[in-house]
Amino acid sequence: MDQVKFIHLRLFDKSAMVKHFPYNGISCWGVRASDAKHFIGEFLKYKPVEVRPKEGDAVLAINYKLMDDYVCSRIDTYPPTELFDVTKHLAVVHLSHSYCWCGCGAFDEIVTSVEYPYQVIIVPSVMDFFKPSNL
Repeated sequence: MDQVKFIHLRLFDKSAMVKHFPYNGISCWGVRASDAKHFIGEFLKYKPVEVRPKEGDAVLAINYKLMDDYVCSRIDTYPPTELFDVTKHLAVVHLSHSYCWCGCGAFDEIVTSVEYPYQVIIVPSVMDFFKPSNL
């Protein structure tokens, strides 16, 4: 998965959570390595960090809208997880050109927007719990 970076937002606002997230893992977003700089730039205020799954860790994906509805108690059914699939579960970064507001047609800036339909959860390998430091 070298072409993918997993970005965890350390200061993600969880204040609206009513129910707890049922996985003991690291929540993050899967992003193409080529888009990571733009993704991170959009979320700097949340203190993004890259997370690298270790061998044996489970990398799962969950529909973000359904998970948000669940933890905010808008629905009672816990949304299903899927094994992470690079062809389906990546956040998508869109770059578009913005032009001068006066209508002269001069280029103003590049605007970044991000779609993130799936949240990724990295669940540590069960074998990590049997290492001598945990016994």
